[in-house]
Amino acid sequence: SGHHVTKLGLNALTLLAVAEYTHTTGDVEYLETAKSIAAWMESAQKEDGSFVQKVAEPDNKLDEDYYVRYYQGEATFGLARLYNVVKAMGQEPEESWMQVAELAATCIVDRDARLPDEDLLVDHWLLYGIAEMGSRNKKHLQHCIRTIEVATGRQVQETSHNQDKDRLGIF
Repeated sequence: SGHHVTKLGLNALTLLAVAEYTHTTGDVEYLETAKSIAAWMESAQKEDGSFVQKVAEPDNKLDEDYYVRYYQGEATFGLARLYNVVKAMGQEPEESWMQVAELAATCIVDRDARLPDEDLLVDHWLLYGIAEMGSRNKKHLQHCIRTIEVATGRQVQETSHNQDKDRLGIF
């Protein structure tokens, strides 16, 4: 039909895959594609640090109502990982990749600070992203600790004799 959709999440995970492939193999064949994806992600970031998550092609119509909670954490992780892989290869990464990741993480952390623990999303992608950024931002680190505490509290801690013991440790 000629109608295509670009989604932040798919781009973020593609960015991660290319970064890991490049890091593991040393093959830079797909690095320009990754840089192009990073540029698109940067252009999709709003002033508050959140992202437009879905764009319809070919008219570039933004879908402001489309929202997946994990996409922003995935984008944070992907951009920070690409930055570190390019730097480790002895090349100059775009500083904007880390700046976009930092702003995205801050946006999530600030939003989540207003949520009670029972509504907090345990966003492992964001935790990976903050770790990849090597963040020393106190708010980011406190958010990581809170997320881990909430996740641990949600895990099955004990089972009755009628329940499957293999369920221990799951949500």
